[in-house]
Amino acid sequence: MTYPRDESKCCSAVKADGARCRAYAVHGTDLCAGHLGLGLVRDPSGAGRKGSVKSAQVRAERAEIRKRGLKQRLADAAERELIDSILSAYERGIKSDDPAVAVRAADSLLNRVLGKPKETIEQVSERPDELRKLAELTVEERDALWRQLTADGLFDPDATVADVVGDPRGQFVA
Repeated sequence: MTYPRDESKCCSAVKADGARCRAYAVHGTDLCAGHLGLGLVRDPSGAGRKGSVKSAQVRAERAEIRKRGLKQRLADAAERELIDSILSAYERGIKSDDPAVAVRAADSLLNRVLGKPKETIEQVSERPDELRKLAELTVEERDALWRQLTADGLFDPDATVADVVGDPRGQFVA
């Protein structure tokens, strides 16, 4: 069921096609919001652009939240809500009467802020002087020495130089 429009409450403007506008007039005027230039009708394409920009921003924010994993979201929440408690715990530890506790708390705080220092272990093994000299020999010098030692019967002739002295990369076989 349709109700008849109260023509006295309709806009008095005439549209481009010559027909009278049938929108309701704004209270206290004889024109509708469109013909008064109010709201979205003032600049519909501008309103559409603003809406699409805002919508894109909201979608991007939601996508960013989804991309962050649980670990990152928990870290963000802890930072927002627990930062004062965490800092006061570090402060209590650093101000502790026990020097060992104070040092551990300070070290822990510095490691959190600056990151743990990289630890490297350098393994230095001194080769006996004779092995170092053998390693410095050229392949031809090693072969000549090997032939001499096997000819004198000091080593098994079926063994290779690598079996006795080491492989060409300088790693010695035990």
